[in-house]
Amino acid sequence: MRNAAYTKRIRNSVDRTGVISYFWSLRTRIFNMDETALIQNIKTKKFIAARGSSNVWCTTIETRFHLTIVACRAADGYLLPPLFIVPSKRLNRNVLDG
Repeated sequence: MRNAAYTKRIRNSVDRTGVISYFWSLRTRIFNMDETALIQNIKTKKFIAARGSSNVWCTTIETRFHLTIVACRAADGYLLPPLFIVPSKRLNRNVLDG
């Protein structure tokens, strides 16, 4: 035999306006976030290969620069400013001011 769980009257009373206001307030609390990485990779059109070989080598210039951009938006349309993640170096604040 099981015992019933008691609920307060305020928690047990659900009406249409209460449900609508609850889900309307959720719009400000639901966010969608996406991040993308930008890696600089410059390829040249010149390549080295022996005639008839299946191995083709291409020369590239590696710069070791990696930038990640994070964008975040709420369900109600509020847009947070983008977040730029750069390698672990100190960045001059004047660069970000534009």
